[in-house]
Amino acid sequence: MCRLTGVESRLTSAYHPQSNGLDERFNQTLQRQLLKYIDDKQDDWDLYLDAILFSYRVSQQASTKYSPFYLMYGRQARLPIEFQKQNDDGNGTDIETDNSIGNISACEVQ
Repeated sequence: MCRLTGVESRLTSAYHPQSNGLDERFNQTLQRQLLKYIDDKQDDWDLYLDAILFSYRVSQQASTKYSPFYLMYGRQARLPIEFQKQNDDGNGTDIETDNSIGNISACEVQ
């Protein structure tokens, strides 16, 4: 399969971080972001993991000039702020945020 797709496969050692430079760099970035949010006991890191990973995936990377989300799906991600709805006055100045996860997950992908 690798030959057909032009991918060069390389095996690395699990305890040899020098061979996985990109992975180690990502782990360092993830750890740095988690440290900004966790409490003193460091037992709530999993509460922030989804939001931190989402922010990483939609951020433009210096090496590619694109976000990982865009490279994977070929479109920009819809951010949570885009799932807002206008109040009944219709003038567009007052925005009421709909925090329902069910509504966000029910939206169709464009």
